[in-house]
Amino acid sequence: MRPHLLLALLCLAGCSEDAAATPPSDAGADGDTLADVTPTVDWTIEIDPSATGPTVSRYLLGQYDLSGALYDFAKVEGLPTQMKQAGFSEWRVGVGRWELGTQLLPTLTDGTACLTIFPKASLAPDGSTDLSLVAGRDWFTDDGKPVTLAMTADDARYALGYARSAIDQATAFGVEPWVDVDLMPRALAKNRTPSRTTSVVPDACMATFTNAISNAAPADSTVFAAAVVGLVRRLVEGSGTEKGRPITRFEIWNEPEYPYFWDKTHEPKGNLDEWVKMAAITLVGLADYRSKAIAPAAKALKFGFGSFAVGDTAVALIGAFDKTALPDGSFLPFDFVSFHAYDNDPLVVAGKVDEVAAARRASTHYQNVELALAEWGLSLDGKGWDPATMDVPLHTATVLALAATAGIEHAHRAIFYDYYVGIPFGIVGNDRKPKPGFHAYTLLAQVVGGARVPVKNAVNGRLDGGLGVVLVTKDASGKVRALIVNRATSARNVELSVGGAVVTASALSVFDTPSAAPSARDVARTLRLPPRSIALVSL
Repeated sequence: MRPHLLLALLCLAGCSEDAAATPPSDAGADGDTLADVTPTVDWTIEIDPSATGPTVSRYLLGQYDLSGALYDFAKVEGLPTQMKQAGFSEWRVGVGRWELGTQLLPTLTDGTACLTIFPKASLAPDGSTDLSLVAGRDWFTDDGKPVTLAMTADDARYALGYARSAIDQATAFGVEPWVDVDLMPRALAKNRTPSRTTSVVPDACMATFTNAISNAAPADSTVFAAAVVGLVRRLVEGSGTEKGRPITRFEIWNEPEYPYFWDKTHEPKGNLDEWVKMAAITLVGLADYRSKAIAPAAKALKFGFGSFAVGDTAVALIGAFDKTALPDGSFLPFDFVSFHAYDNDPLVVAGKVDEVAAARRASTHYQNVELALAEWGLSLDGKGWDPATMDVPLHTATVLALAATAGIEHAHRAIFYDYYVGIPFGIVGNDRKPKPGFHAYTLLAQVVGGARVPVKNAVNGRLDGGLGVVLVTKDASGKVRALIVNRATSARNVELSVGGAVVTASALSVFDTPSAAPSARDVARTLRLPPRSIALVSL
């Protein structure tokens, strides 16, 4: 998530009127019901429940919440229960970076004053400076001297309080933490002097981690890699009086394409070369640690790279690493690739998913790596969508249904909870009330985890060129459920065919009124899906 875009979305002074000025019509009371029967069938969904495919991963329902440890989400009344209701299974957290709109300082490093429109909850403690925030974030302590390989073996050099608290927030919700190694400690950074100005990052006020230290290249990639191995080992296996944490996946860095997260001021070529070198050396070191580990939790770890801002980077690097052997003849070891996608059109997001999935299929050495849509949503400028309408649930259900069809294993929505007033992205508001997007997840939660049932007449899950989307799964008991999305502004009449014969559903639920939860409807042979609606059909 890019910090300059959050500024326009913090509607602390009534700025939401523009977004809501011309919302789509989501009245949900036009007389259309799933029991209405008309002579013309728009969509016939043809399935054969005996021809099941891979399991639809429950990790498609996950989140990238930015400040869980800072705001102690686990103590927010009702929030853990809501996360369970929404079916969330995974929470992507960082080891040391506090994200956007939090820990804000009053000035930039050149003395320029920053805006003061943000609530007190977003500000850094009084008296904070860039260096004090760096020291508080860093997961490796700094004594002002260059770090050697030997120093990375010293328990006393690791400051893992924040990382452990972030991981503990996730586990307190009953979900699995996905850990992003997303911050360069000052002791390991090529640059040691804070520089946070608008000349490099236009919205440096919004993200105090863009200080040319926390987002810098390492002084020595080999030393950094050894420190990351030390970090992972201590988090997973424990150290001192701290027990190990239940982590299965670590990824290396976040959005290295952007100067917000990978400052190129000190990188002569100004491109990703130095990041690729760092990531490759680190992944090799992590794979070596795993191969030699004794602890079962360590041997079960999976490592990945990127959390790339765009899918194109993932496509390019999968192709490049697939053709480039390491000196010993092996290929770069990674277990997953993660990438991001934001667009108001869910088919654009799904298209990026398809491109990365195609790159995986086309590779020789990486056909079995997992793919993670590690951060995604509607456009970050807040334009063209309204969180109070069906915009978010329709987008969510479409993207995740198509991602499941493409074989994506993980997806982390940004974000689950509006952790202070004015943030529009959450599916649960700051008042802890479910927003329309929440209900899309409660329906999706009933189809993930089952074996995917191919739909014969839906091209990659799409109907009507993508105005309709269908995902059908069969659970362990043999129960078949179909999630059907109608993004059209007119109703669609639908029939389900099993073995060439139209069948009547055993249960139906439809969501078409953003101000209300999905509701049960009478079953019928022909189902009438209201405009801009999501239906869950049980056979």
